Amino acid sequence: MPVPVLYVLEIQCHGLATDISVNDISVTRARSGTGRTLQLKLTPWLTEGTSQIDAILRPVPTDPSLPPGAAPAFRLRVIRGVLGQEPGPDGELVRYVWDAEVEPLGPRGVRWSGTIPVTDEVGPWTWQSAPAGGPTDDDVAAILDLARTLHSAAERRDVETIVELHRVRNEEMGGALGVPGEQLAEEQAVALRGLMDTDGWEVAPLDLDALTLDPQAGGRIVAVHGPGDFPPVIGRSGERTIAFRFSASLVGGAWTIVR
Repeated sequence: MPVPVLYVLEIQCHGLATDISVNDISVTRARSGTGRTLQLKLTPWLTEGTSQIDAILRPVPTDPSLPPGAAPAFRLRVIRGVLGQEPGPDGELVRYVWDAEVEPLGPRGVRWSGTIPVTDEVGPWTWQSAPAGGPTDDDVAAILDLARTLHSAAERRDVETIVELHRVRNEEMGGALGVPGEQLAEEQAVALRGLMDTDGWEVAPLDLDALTLDPQAGGRIVAVHGPGDFPPVIGRSGERTIAFRFSASLVGGAWTIVR
């Protein structure tokens, strides 16, 4: 398998709530203003040619991690580079630094949009060919049933079913990262068994009525959130936790986990 070219999102932020989306798909968000530095591989959400990136910044109560008098700050970069190599100065494709004097935050926050030039072959991804619109009432029922199936498999410690539910996701994430999908599936299975094959394994109760469905990319992909924006399915063994956060698309007539 050839060495892949990666597109990486880099964020440095403190004192702000943020929501970052690519091609109208939320890729990372934070509700608190706790300071953080994040790097995230963007390739699985990009499309060939150009891709739009949006950042929404919102005010939050005073961040206790900030030194007294420190002001909120946000910086974003998108970097292109070959896996295992330094990208160099030409690797920076997008840069945005929020300036509070130019863009006052205000109670409703600030929205910024930019364009990512994508010069490499990426995709096509399953979500791109999924039908737009919706979800309909039948779609909602099917997506909730998918969450119920995942939760039930976690309760039963059914690793094989969980991995199969993530098959499309593993295949596409593997293709984006230059890793065989089978390898990602095996790594997922090993991690799951390491937690589930213990006496202390337990799964948080699932309240389907408390789940939130968030249609994105024109309804082609639907993110599923639990209460408080937590993942819909959470398992733990002692102090170790695994969270099943997922997004689904309609694939071959069935709602399927794709991210």
